[in-house]
Amino acid sequence: MGEVIDDNQFDIFQWANWADANKKDLLIDLFIFNKNFTPYVLPLKTSIIEDQMRSLFLYDMINFVETGAAVGLSVRDYATNDQMENVLLYSELESIQRADMLIYLLGDDNIAEFNEKEHEMKRMHGIVARFSDPKDPDKTFYIAKQLQRSQMLSGSLTWQVSGSDFGELNADAAFKIPADNQVLIAGGKVFAFNPKKFVNLFKQDPSSDAATKQVIDLLTKKFALNLPEGLSFAELADRNKSLTTMLMKLDVEHLPCKERVVDYAEEMDLALMSDNHDGIIIMDNRDAMMFVNILADNYVDSNLTDSRYLVTGKKRIDSDSQMNMNI
Repeated sequence: MGEVIDDNQFDIFQWANWADANKKDLLIDLFIFNKNFTPYVLPLKTSIIEDQMRSLFLYDMINFVETGAAVGLSVRDYATNDQMENVLLYSELESIQRADMLIYLLGDDNIAEFNEKEHEMKRMHGIVARFSDPKDPDKTFYIAKQLQRSQMLSGSLTWQVSGSDFGELNADAAFKIPADNQVLIAGGKVFAFNPKKFVNLFKQDPSSDAATKQVIDLLTKKFALNLPEGLSFAELADRNKSLTTMLMKLDVEHLPCKERVVDYAEEMDLALMSDNHDGIIIMDNRDAMMFVNILADNYVDSNLTDSRYLVTGKKRIDSDSQMNMNI
C-alpha cells in the first residue's frame, strides 16, 4: 500500500480506486486555456471523442497510482521534499495561484467556446479535462497538461496527407495532446506527476518558493524589515524573478549587521530608509532590489573615476586569480 498525504485529508490511493470503479460513468468536459489562464470550451460532440479523451487523460493516471500503491509510492509536500524516485509531490491548491485561478474560472457557467479565428491556437498554453460525478458534484477533479507550440499547426500554409491524397490541412488548426501524466487537481490539492511540466504549466516552483521563504524570513528578522501594511517581501519576490534569483544567491551565513547596512547606504548615497530603531524600510520593489544589492555587495565606489556603479557580474581578484585572468 502506498503512503498517503501526511494530514490524511485526501487519500489519492482511495481516489484512484474510486475513479477506476466509476471511470466510464464520470462526466467529462474539456477546456483549453491561454497564458493568462482564460479557459475556453472544447466541445466533445460525440461519445467516441468523449471516450478517447477519457482514456487519454484519466486511465493511465489511475493505473500509475494503483501501481504505485503496490510498490510503496510515497506522497509528499512539494515545498519540503526533493524530487526523488517513487515519490508523488503535491501542493495545496490555494498556494498555486494560477492553478487556483484556473479552477475558479472553470466554475463559470458561461465560458466561451474556443474559436481559432478569435482566440488563436498558437496563444494557448494548456488543456484541462474536468471529470465530475453526476451523483456527487463534490467529487469533481481536474487533469491538466501543458501544450507545446511546436506541436500546433495552423490551417494556413499547412499540408496533410490522407491515404494517398495530398492537400491543404482541412482544419483551421490542429494540435497534439500530450499522452503523459502531468497534473491532477483533486481534494483541494495539486499533484505534480511531472514536476518539470507542472512548473512550466503554472510558472511556480513550490520547492524554490520554500527556499526563498526561508531566506526572506531570515532577512526580515535580522534587519527588522518594515513594509507598508498589506505588502510583504515575499509578494515583492513573487512578482520579480530577478529579486528571487538574487535572494537565492545571497551568502546568508556572512551577512553584515543592520547598522552597517544603514551606514553603508548613507555612504553610497543610496535612498534606503530606516526607522527610529535602525530597522530597514522597504516601500516597493525598488527598495527591495536596492537592499538585496547592498547585501550582495553589488555597489562599487571607484577611486579611479570617483563614480559609483551597480555591478552584478563581479569577479573577485587576488594574486592567483590575477595570474589566471592574465592581469
